[in-house]
Amino acid sequence: MATDIHSIYQFNALNANNTEVSMNKYIGMVLIIVNVASQCGLTNSNYKQLKQIQDKYKHRGLAIAAFPSNQFNGQVTELYFYQMFS
Repeated sequence: MATDIHSIYQFNALNANNTEVSMNKYIGMVLIIVNVASQCGLTNSNYKQLKQIQDKYKHRGLAIAAFPSNQFNGQVTELYFYQMFS
């Protein structure tokens, strides 16, 4: 029988160091989950904007979790972003 998933907090992810991170560490925080690419024309500006938002609001409980997708022609994300377990 399949496990019922009711929340993002039931998932685990790998960080840039290949260390497993439980998403439940973000309970009680505002979590922005973003699908990202690494080589499109907007990558640098998007990453800078995400970093600015995180720096501005992290003290108020904001976290940003960015995940790669195979929808971007095999592009891989840069370090400091999370990769979801399949």
